[in-house]
Formats: sequence, structure tokens, C-alpha cells
Amino acid sequence: APPTIHRLSETSWLLQFQPVISPSVNAAVHALAAFCRRQQQVAFQQVVPAYHSLLLQVPWQALVRPGAAAIQQQVAQWCQQPALWQAATTAQQARVVEVPVCYHPSLGTDWPLVEAATGLSAHEVVKLHTQPLYQVYLIGFLPGFAYMGPVHPAIAVGRKCT
Repeated sequence: APPTIHRLSETSWLLQFQPVISPSVNAAVHALAAFCRRQQQVAFQQVVPAYHSLLLQVPWQALVRPGAAAIQQQVAQWCQQPALWQAATTAQQARVVEVPVCYHPSLGTDWPLVEAATGLSAHEVVKLHTQPLYQVYLIGFLPGFAYMGPVHPAIAVGRKCT
């Protein structure tokens, strides 16, 4: 299904895809983001992909010409034609980045909680955690803070309250 468009401010729109965290939905978000970055009709100031949404922002000068209504109409046309932006996206070579992780008990104060929640030993958790390649869905609020997934269901635990 094409994304729905929500006006967030005078200069920004949120394109909302199916509200699930999935590689296929996220791939569609990134395909539309890449397409929007290449467009000449609208000079986007920011194109910010997330799990299942895409933020588009234009500079305030764009409100004069071509105008907010024209921009929203153009974006709506693109959203209704997923084959256009999915086909225009070149196959990107996935880049593998190795992230060093330290599992030492003195640094992992949550080990007792993780072991209790999963019923697995620390060794088993590390083994399951280090087996897959993780997809980066989006870059977070801190530089370099990547939101990755999916994690093996046997080691998926909720966030701590504090």
C-alpha cells in the first residue's frame, strides 16, 4: 500500500507506511527516500527515513515557489506510483560494518536480568547475538547510533524501566 501523507508543519510532511518494523517496509521507505533526494522539481532540505516513515522537509523559500500545495500534490503522485521510485532505485551494495561489542560481565550489568528473562546462559546469548548480520533500519538521534534488527527471538528482551 502506498504511504499516507501527513502535514507536520508549513515546510514538512511525514509519509507513513504500514506501521510495522520489517525489512520490506523499510526497503520501501529507503527507496522513496533515494527517489526524493534525486528529484529536481522539489529541492528537499531534509529527507529522513525511519522504520516505517519518511520525513520530507523543504526550505521556507519553497513555500513561495512552487508552493506547499504543489509540493504535496507532487509527493502524493509519487506515493501513488511505487513502481516509479522502486524501479528507479539502483541496487545498492550492502556495506558490512563490524561493530565491536564487549560482553565482559563487569560491563554488562544486565546479565542476570537477560539470563533470567531468556533462560539462557551468557555464553548462549552471546552466541545467538553474534550469529546474524543485522540490518540498519535507521540512524538515531545521536550520531552513529544505529537502530538494527532483527534480533533472534530467543534473546529479545524488553527495555529496562530506567
